[in-house]
Amino acid sequence: MSETKKNTEAIFDETRMSLGQHLDELRSRIIKCLYGIAVAFVVCLIFCSEIISFLAQPLLWALDANGLDKQMYVTALPEFFLTYIKISLYASIFLVAPWIFYQLWGFIATGLYPMEKKFVNTFVPFSAILFLMGGLFFITVVAPITCNFFIDFASEIKTPELNDNFTTRWLNKVFDKDVDLTTPENVTPTPPPTTTPNEQNSLIRLIPKLDQYVSLVMLLALAFSIGFQMPLVVFFLGRLGLVRIETFCEVRKYVLLGIFVLSAVMTPPDIISQVALSLPMYVLYELGIVMLRFRAKSIGLPRE
Repeated sequence: MSETKKNTEAIFDETRMSLGQHLDELRSRIIKCLYGIAVAFVVCLIFCSEIISFLAQPLLWALDANGLDKQMYVTALPEFFLTYIKISLYASIFLVAPWIFYQLWGFIATGLYPMEKKFVNTFVPFSAILFLMGGLFFITVVAPITCNFFIDFASEIKTPELNDNFTTRWLNKVFDKDVDLTTPENVTPTPPPTTTPNEQNSLIRLIPKLDQYVSLVMLLALAFSIGFQMPLVVFFLGRLGLVRIETFCEVRKYVLLGIFVLSAVMTPPDIISQVALSLPMYVLYELGIVMLRFRAKSIGLPRE
């Protein structure tokens, strides 16, 4: 047996793991992730008020731009407490994203050859950075536009004038609306509820609920964070030789279609959010191809 073949078999034996060993490794990684989330959860509970203020900025900006009251509402006694816990949990996941990705890539690396494990370690910081960038990009750029779209859409229908036609005359007669409704002199009239000019003219009055807004923002922030992993996925598949550069280039149109379909599923039914997620994902896909082309000669990618 040649020396090269012996070395190859030795390397393969080092990376070979049984199913039980893989499950033990996965369990260990998950426990470490949960420990990190637990520690971050305590920290986020302490600063949850600041986190809520940060998450509320896009909605407050959109409400102010449309002349509406800058408040969110709760409709049940434990609702704010439960939302407080939910926000702290979501924020803790974002806070420990580098640690979670370190454990994820570490688990993937256990099934790779030693020479392939080297570049996996470089993926961890980039993966965490892209994850955080995706969430911040949504909250600071996309969320204000999305909130403004929904608020403006709800304000499109204006309150119609009550015309003096046959229907209104018939209804007044049926419900006896011709009685004297003047306020007695000794009774102070009740002041009308305070509303903004936009609310007075709009037939639909928007009452944003805190828990629904937080769930929507955090879900979309997570979708953008995952979507921003696109260049690393492309580079990882090309680096291992599983997909050729030419194949990535040939399936561009199908990838673009798939990205738009995925964005439609992961975002609300408005074109702004879909385009805001689809375009960065496709740009990052092209970035992954550029990274592969830049390293093609040095890492010896297979070509057709």
